[in-house]
Amino acid sequence: TSPRVQVVRPSLDGAFSARDLPAGTYRLAAVTDVEDDEWRRMEFLESLHDASVAIDVKAGATTLQDLRISG
Repeated sequence: TSPRVQVVRPSLDGAFSARDLPAGTYRLAAVTDVEDDEWRRMEFLESLHDASVAIDVKAGATTLQDLRISG
């Protein structure tokens, strides 16, 4: 478990929010059909790298990022 890894689900309008992340650079990915604890495995997280977006979170600031899932 790490404060730098969070799993969030979108609200009914598709928006999502991750709170209390330490400042730093993160990878953000939107996925569907994930097994219950699959997101805890390093291999799974590494498999998302190419489809993820890098974001910088600054202390005390709000960061916005649009994501789209194609399918």
